[in-house]
Amino acid sequence: MKYIVTIVPIILLFLFACKNPIDSNTGATRQLTLLNAVNNAWEMYEAIASSEVSEVDESIRQYAFSVLTPSGRDIFLKARRYVDVHKSIKRDNREQHIFAQVLTCALNVSHVFWSNDLNQPNSRAPYMYRSITQIEQEIKGRGGKVLTLPPVDTFDPKNRKSYYTVQDNHPLIDFFNQEGEFADSNKYLPPHFFRDGIPPGVVITGYDKSLFDASSGHSSIVGDLNHQGAIMIYSNNWYRPESLLSGRRVRHMVSLTNLYHGQYKPREWMATSWLHFSRDVSGKITKITQTLPGVDDLDPLNSNFEIRMSVPKSILDEMSKQPQELITPLTQYDLEPTNNLHILAKDPENKLIICQLNLSRDQLILDFFKANTPPAELTSETFRHFENFFGPGSNNKIKESRHLEIYKHMARNDNYHDYEMVTFYKHTTDGNVPDMHTFFLKKSVFSNHTFTPTSGLSGTAKEVICMTKCEMVNYNLLGT
Repeated sequence: MKYIVTIVPIILLFLFACKNPIDSNTGATRQLTLLNAVNNAWEMYEAIASSEVSEVDESIRQYAFSVLTPSGRDIFLKARRYVDVHKSIKRDNREQHIFAQVLTCALNVSHVFWSNDLNQPNSRAPYMYRSITQIEQEIKGRGGKVLTLPPVDTFDPKNRKSYYTVQDNHPLIDFFNQEGEFADSNKYLPPHFFRDGIPPGVVITGYDKSLFDASSGHSSIVGDLNHQGAIMIYSNNWYRPESLLSGRRVRHMVSLTNLYHGQYKPREWMATSWLHFSRDVSGKITKITQTLPGVDDLDPLNSNFEIRMSVPKSILDEMSKQPQELITPLTQYDLEPTNNLHILAKDPENKLIICQLNLSRDQLILDFFKANTPPAELTSETFRHFENFFGPGSNNKIKESRHLEIYKHMARNDNYHDYEMVTFYKHTTDGNVPDMHTFFLKKSVFSNHTFTPTSGLSGTAKEVICMTKCEMVNYNLLGT
């Protein structure tokens, strides 16, 4: 069926309303300025305005792309369907539950790429790889190309602007423009391969240079675009509050349901933001911005990691054809962010309640728990595990967890009527110690809040603050 791509008016949203909250870049408290948002919107408008009346595949009509090939569409649709499959994995299904655990990013990418039945994740099936290098070798062995992105200079974490953005004649920009030392495009890719963007279906892998071996790093699949034009990548995401020194929930983290609702899944197949390309009027890339530096092992602007792209042969062949033979890009590049799949307002968990510690820099987390936990619990084995995290001699810096995320149980069966039952996730390398830790805390230390950037927190904050997930994400971005 044919559809006409409609150019809609540009509607600027107020950034901080929870119905249409800002798209946090997480991992850091950086936000796009209003001017940049307007410029990005006009770039998208000009791209659509210059496009022809086009055919739109009904299966991808709800997504945004700048370029798409037939085989890339098929890979992308499998990646999207697998989001729901991954959510449905239950703890009692031991074979499938493996796919939501640590060190399984390659298994998940392999499953999406080569499995005939997405509903049955099986680590023992053919072409199920645990090593990201094996995925690269498989794609290369089938006629694809594996490319290494040019490294960046060592970045200064204190100079955040240089960390998040490269521009002008930087090697990374020359790589995607296929200029400079990358001008001989036929040596790497078809001419103008990145003219419109990175085709969905390309595999992105990252290696920690200090741990460069077959089991290190992370893997993902290039997908669609968010409402700001940033590339979304799909992977077995590991990004959780525990991953940040501050312990706070921000955008693009493993969902509350995945972590806390009885399934104990510290990984989740989902989309996270990656790179944004700014272009001039001729389409040449002039600036590249990393939109989620928190997921560092896929960050081409982080000098500690080496990033590779594996391009399947089918995509290489399709990108070598004339543009009219591709699936028409910009299938629904709606300039109203309210319609894009990836904005916070579309998160089905928006109204769920989540809590976090609100301790000052001078308060010690272990002392706080000792003062507010039932005496009988202080001698439990679970609390001794807790002391291993935050007690004297532990490897954890106590003050770095003063915003530790806490899940408050709604359903419970115990005799501690003056206490709340809470759970938090804290990773440990000791296989004998559970990652999920459940305690009881006095109800008197909890307070419920709403948050807006203009008025801050409502009421007086106590040691544990609770609010909706939507509010908490915005609070952690701007409220502290």
